[in-house]
Amino acid sequence: MKKITKFSVMCLATLSLSMSSCLKDEFVDFSKVDAVAELPLAGFAATVLEASNTAQDVAVVVNIASPEVLGQAVTVNLQIDAAAVEAYNKANTTTFEVLPATAFTVPSTSVTIPAGQRRATFIIKVETSKIDLSKKFILPVSIKDAGSVIVSGNFRTSLLAIAVKNKYEASYQATGVFNHPTAGARNINEVKGLTTIDANTVAAKLGDLAGWTLWLTVNADNTVSMKHVAGGSLNAIPNGVNKYDPATKSFTLNYKYAGGGGDRVVSETLTRK
Repeated sequence: MKKITKFSVMCLATLSLSMSSCLKDEFVDFSKVDAVAELPLAGFAATVLEASNTAQDVAVVVNIASPEVLGQAVTVNLQIDAAAVEAYNKANTTTFEVLPATAFTVPSTSVTIPAGQRRATFIIKVETSKIDLSKKFILPVSIKDAGSVIVSGNFRTSLLAIAVKNKYEASYQATGVFNHPTAGARNINEVKGLTTIDANTVAAKLGDLAGWTLWLTVNADNTVSMKHVAGGSLNAIPNGVNKYDPATKSFTLNYKYAGGGGDRVVSETLTRK
């Protein structure tokens, strides 16, 4: 019995020493971890901009991750990283393109994080009027270097997918009447999504016809012009009041187009939901 007790004590002592040794080996003093430069919003992210003729700021936040704020300023150099878009497309079977250089300017390729602070903002100016809205673009920003500070491996690059929309883009409740010259009238009562064409133009469904698109341009006096109809050879012709009411965020539309048997006449109201 005494031998068993001694053996047990010896085992416990050995186990205790063993655990202490393991704990010492795995202990990390985080106060001595190196500072790391990173982009907190690294990875893929959608950036929605308004369709405008004026350049807009796209901000990229740069951060210094460290146990304590640094006592000296850090200059971080960034770059537009086209290779990152190629890698993203390959990994995700997507077809994004790098935002053309004609659509943006970089006032400075570096940003300085002052001593005692962690963050600074890198600014890129984007001109949406120079973006082809039929294509999908990414603005890829990567940290090139940060002087003596280590650059993060996982949070090095931000892929900013640029989406452009004007103030009229939204879902609208459409109500009204579609008058056919031989089949008679039918009611319009559906939700229509208006999508951006340019700063003042949106694409809408023509009447209640699937596959036909009417372009609506809001003029400076809030009158609405029918720019053209996509999906066929017909043209929409104004046939009464066509206007946009900014107070109610609604379109009043009256138009017609020629067809067999006579004109098709549409009168409808689009009210933002």
